Amino acid sequence: MHENGSEITVIKSIRNDQGMLLKKVALDLNLNKSVLQAIESGKKSTIAERAQSIAAFYGRPVEELFVPAYYRARIV
Repeated sequence: MHENGSEITVIKSIRNDQGMLLKKVALDLNLNKSVLQAIESGKKSTIAERAQSIAAFYGRPVEELFVPAYYRARIV
């Protein structure tokens, strides 16, 4: 799926489909809004515990929302 020419993550798609605001989700998850936005956009990876918390918040399996990775290539 694309939004304004860029890719959209499953997490953001679910949040948008549920009509939830990023600020509210970040507050409910006790995360900084900019951190959640970076995770949602795929610009930042996260630790397993946080990924599990986000998945639990949306009632989805973590594997549906995240791709496990030890290292992610830096984009130039």
